[in-house]
Amino acid sequence: MKIFEAYYDLKLRAGLKLYLLAEGRKISEIDRLYRQFGTYLSRIKGIPYFNVLLSCSTESEFQEKLDFLFNTLWKDHYEYKEMPKYFIRYLQYLHSAYALDPSINIEGLEMPDDFWCIPESDFTDYAKPYIKDGKLSIIANPLLIKKLLPYRQNWPLGCNEAVRVAKDFYHSLLPEMTDEDWKLKIEELLQPKKRSKAKATARNVLFSFPDASEKVLSGSDAMEFVINEIGIKRAMSLNVTHLKEKLVLREINKRYPSSYKALDNGLWLNMKGNTEDKVKTLRLLASLLRLPYVISITNKTPE
Repeated sequence: MKIFEAYYDLKLRAGLKLYLLAEGRKISEIDRLYRQFGTYLSRIKGIPYFNVLLSCSTESEFQEKLDFLFNTLWKDHYEYKEMPKYFIRYLQYLHSAYALDPSINIEGLEMPDDFWCIPESDFTDYAKPYIKDGKLSIIANPLLIKKLLPYRQNWPLGCNEAVRVAKDFYHSLLPEMTDEDWKLKIEELLQPKKRSKAKATARNVLFSFPDASEKVLSGSDAMEFVINEIGIKRAMSLNVTHLKEKLVLREINKRYPSSYKALDNGLWLNMKGNTEDKVKTLRLLASLLRLPYVISITNKTPE
């Protein structure tokens, strides 16, 4: 794939969330950045300059064209101020992802010279965002990843040697990191745990307001909150459906009464689906009606 095609690869793009989480960002902030990133990718795809970015044959050329887009063509005209930095941040992430999985074929991606990866008197950009309380929260340095990859196949055999490699790489820069800390970080890198396909029962809905306040509700309560906010009559007039049914109904499928909640005047609120299904619909409503909050999934619990 081309460099810019890697930005549109959903599986590859989702991997960045792990690195943002390691930076200490909140789940709600990560969800917001991820949505805004997707919004801008869609906008770029709708302009002729998309083909200019797509045709870049080297990373240097791609960075130059990306800089021209944000700092000349779209100067002072982009809605989300973090996006130019985020687009470059993604390029840096691709270096880590490619080092971890060389089978990812990204034409023109230029792996950084060792000079940019080897820490001397200070950390490089591949570690600075991930230092918390003197410890490294994730291994993202492409050169160190390459050095540790040979230990993947027979892990945990050779783990002590892998720890030595990591400690030697950072010399005395991470004195708070114990051998157990290093072993855990290397294991997370080489043998990541597979995510369960089961839905997390603790997942709720987070409303983030412009004044930085937040509200956490269950999926069902979130649906009811938004419908009451916009008004039942207005909700009925919208050309928006939730899992192929209207938001507010006069008649329900009596075989599944738990999928609906009774409202006034004999009306029913569509409560079908899980929290993720509800959030998709609520985000659509928030975007369509310009509601004054950002909606995301969270592991926080309602107060």
